[in-house]
Amino acid sequence: MITTATGVPVGYGRAGGANPVSTPPTNAAATVAEAVRAALAGVDPGAVRAAVLGIAGTGAFAEPATAAAFQRAWAGLGLRCPVRVVGDVMVASRRVPGSRPAPC
Repeated sequence: MITTATGVPVGYGRAGGANPVSTPPTNAAATVAEAVRAALAGVDPGAVRAAVLGIAGTGAFAEPATAAAFQRAWAGLGLRCPVRVVGDVMVASRRVPGSRPAPC
């Protein structure tokens, strides 16, 4: 989900599983990039000021190959902002006010 600085949703994306522990890092990064690309439709990636990625397998980001794969994915999307990686449980129950509920 992409929101404005005030929390207004402006884009949504969806893709398959991307846990970098159970999926090769390049595949996981490509899957996340697919969802982010969809969410960025109509949004200038250079205008994005911050990002949070809630994902299972955050421990894998300590591995250079995983970190590098995701850095390449961000760059390929045109994102120049910092990306904070947090566990999926940190974002699973959070919603932006006014956003549509996530499908089950």
